Amino acid sequence: MTWDLELRGVTKRYDGGGAPAVDAIDLGVESGEFIALLGPSGCGKTTTLRMVAGFVVPSAGRILLRGVDITDVPPHRRDMGMVFQNYALFPHMTVRGNIEFGLHSHKVGKEETARRVARALGLVGLTAFEKRYPRELSGGQQQRVAVARVLALDPKLLLFDEPLSNLDAKLRGQMRHEIRKLQKEIGVTTLFVTHDQDEALTMADRVVVLNQGRIEQIGTPVEIYEHPQTRFVADFIGTSNFLAGSVSGGGDDPVFTTPGGLRVALTGSPAREASGVLAIRPEKIEFVESDVPDRIEARISDVTRLAGMIEYVLTLHTGDAIMIREQRRPGVEERASGALVAVRWRPQDVRFFAG
Repeated sequence: MTWDLELRGVTKRYDGGGAPAVDAIDLGVESGEFIALLGPSGCGKTTTLRMVAGFVVPSAGRILLRGVDITDVPPHRRDMGMVFQNYALFPHMTVRGNIEFGLHSHKVGKEETARRVARALGLVGLTAFEKRYPRELSGGQQQRVAVARVLALDPKLLLFDEPLSNLDAKLRGQMRHEIRKLQKEIGVTTLFVTHDQDEALTMADRVVVLNQGRIEQIGTPVEIYEHPQTRFVADFIGTSNFLAGSVSGGGDDPVFTTPGGLRVALTGSPAREASGVLAIRPEKIEFVESDVPDRIEARISDVTRLAGMIEYVLTLHTGDAIMIREQRRPGVEERASGALVAVRWRPQDVRFFAG
């Protein structure tokens, strides 16, 4: 398969030794695909993006754009557009001036510049704001100018470095939708760096989860959330309950057992005996009646009421603690701290991680 962007064993080591900032990353990105690089601070996602952009030189590995090796090509010749976290707008230039600047640098003709600027302004909905200065715009509008400036260059690859982190929560949600809609409309291949899992899961075609310079998992948002391949992914993406214990039985009937004696049937687990942790999402656990088969008895030890849901912390009869999240809606009983309850979950909704 021919990738639009391909990273082959890309590594970055900084002076001073120690672990590499990016450790032998292999990644292929399809044409028009939206890829989110997701992970905690220091995981290597921004370094990876800057190596793709040409601002950081890899210590090893190769970077290919549409089959052409660009590892040693300077940034201004890579035909990419990058939107920075702080927007990097020129305060003394109007919206139009900011967008035109890059085109002038690339020696684009006057008529073509006018056409591209008009198109870019139209795409981001700022045609009526072309004579304003950055100080006269809201944070969201400044973000759109930064995007328009890049789009006017007709880049082969669009790069975002945590572009929404300076916006308030409501505006951040709005800009997620606008950027994704725009990206689909123009069909440009996109790399989007973020530490915000909601951004990654709602915007990306595929998510690359990074940890300590290495790729933990690559998959669609559903695959990443529903089928985490490592404990790190299960812990970093969303919220999971973790129960320590061991697997026995193997074969067709593996059983996970905690030190307190809780026994949980598993599917797709190791055929051999192994110690590790069992992970289950809070929303995968349900309250059931006291006479339901396979129920687990528990007592509610804490209740937290949130805007749209209620979080319950339960102490199981074995002494193990778990959390349940339940949507707040008419007809759903709100339970009190101290109440005796019964819960249940499906074997296919749990994940076992050895080690």
